[in-house]
This record gives sequence, C-alpha cells and structure tokens, in this order.
Amino acid sequence: AATDAPAPLRQRLGALWRRVRHATGIVRGLVPLTWPGTLATLAATAAFLLLGIDRLDLVVLAAAGLAGLALLLLVVLVSICAVAVHFRVRRAPAAVALLLEGGGTQPPGWVLPVPRWLPLVEVEWTWVRPPGVTVAAPPARGGARELVTPARRGEWPGLRRRIVVRDVTGFSAVSWTAASPTHVRVEPSRGALDRLPLLDTLAGGEEL
Repeated sequence: AATDAPAPLRQRLGALWRRVRHATGIVRGLVPLTWPGTLATLAATAAFLLLGIDRLDLVVLAAAGLAGLALLLLVVLVSICAVAVHFRVRRAPAAVALLLEGGGTQPPGWVLPVPRWLPLVEVEWTWVRPPGVTVAAPPARGGARELVTPARRGEWPGLRRRIVVRDVTGFSAVSWTAASPTHVRVEPSRGALDRLPLLDTLAGGEEL
C-alpha cells in the first residue's frame, strides 16, 4: 500500500506537465519569431546600441537599422498572412467523413486557401491526427490542394492539422492546430483488386 500511495500524485503531476507542455507549445507557435529570428534580432539590437550609438559607427548603425526593419517587415507579413489563413480555414467547409487507403496517395478534396497577395511567405501543414500521414500541397485553383499518403490503418473521430506560416528566410513563423470533426477511416490498400476483370463463363449465375 505504501508503494501504491504516490500513484495518484504522479498521475496529477503528469497531467499538469502535459497541460504545461500543451500551453507552451501554443504560445511558442503564436510568437512570430523563430530561434534564428530571435538571435538575429538580439544581434542587430546589440550592434545598433553598442556599436552604432555608443561608438557612433554610422556604417554599423545603418546596417543594424536596416536589418531590424527587415526583420520587422517579415514579422508583419507573416502575422498578416497567418491571420488571413486562420479565418479562411475556419470558413472552409469540412468533409463529414474521409475514406482513405493505406500506402497510396489520395486527394481528400481539401484546398488550403493560401493568399497569393503576400510575398516572401510560405504556408505548409501536416496531419497531427491521424498520425503517420504524409501531406503534399501542390498549387491549385484557390490555394494549395491537399494530397495525403497514410502509412497506417485505423479509424479516428476527428481530424487535426498543424498549419505553419513562415517567411522564406526562416526568421519568422506562426503555427497553430486546426481541428475538424471529419471522421477519418484508413483501410488496407486494395491494390489491383479494383481492376480485376470479370471473366464470364458457362457457369450458373449463383456460381458466378
């Protein structure tokens, strides 16, 4: 009994740790600066203050100021694009159910409405649930058309996508999870069974 007593405490601590990790992941995804972007911002700020202002180095002052403005522009572009994609995804109709085959590439029919009026910005996404699904996004009319390749069979009551909006340099990025009530079922691949010819013989209809 003495060894079983700490079990509820460990369960509560484990649940608390999972909640903290989940909240940290949400906050980290919404902060529009990646680790390289944060380091570049700190370096530009240090050069601007220590060399540009303290030592009156006009070259460093101009270079650091331009770098800071470029980073700020990237953050603004990524943030605007992320907000636009978020509202477009919320308004996009979701399928009631998806029936997929394992191991084959299939189009679920979902198109991510990517804005084409913002330069230097990339949008990509993955499936969080179901797991083990490879996602490709070739361009299509109205955005990027989703192509998926499931690696495992199963059935899931909902679909969750992890959407990432980033700039081409990798200094700024915003990510979030979009949930959908779409029921997903992945069946074994039928391969060539769908293309087998039906051979008519002299056998009776019930034997056929």
